[in-house]
Amino acid sequence: MLIKITCFFEPQEVEIDIEPTDKVERMKELAAEKVDFPVEDILLIWSHKYMEDGKTAKYYKLQEGSKVHLVLRQFENSFIYKEAPTKAPTKKYTKGRAKGPRSEYNLRSKASKRVTSQK
Repeated sequence: MLIKITCFFEPQEVEIDIEPTDKVERMKELAAEKVDFPVEDILLIWSHKYMEDGKTAKYYKLQEGSKVHLVLRQFENSFIYKEAPTKAPTKKYTKGRAKGPRSEYNLRSKASKRVTSQK
């Protein structure tokens, strides 16, 4: 039976011919030949779940024309680095106490006025 494999890293859809008794490892091998990535880096997703290597196509109830998603495994050191800005932010900060009606300074000063006025 032919199933379709959709690759997330590039807009590509390939078809592989499998048997219901084929295991996920075999599906990865066939997909690796078509997309030119190592088998150990490939993860297959079916029905929002990662497919386990020891399971068969029959276990996952794959049928003719089923769509399986292919993603690449990420390793510890495969982070995307973004260079930090070299200049300090240009936003101006106000110095001193905040002067808004709900600022912490105003709330504290009102509370202290209440305490002194009750004496």
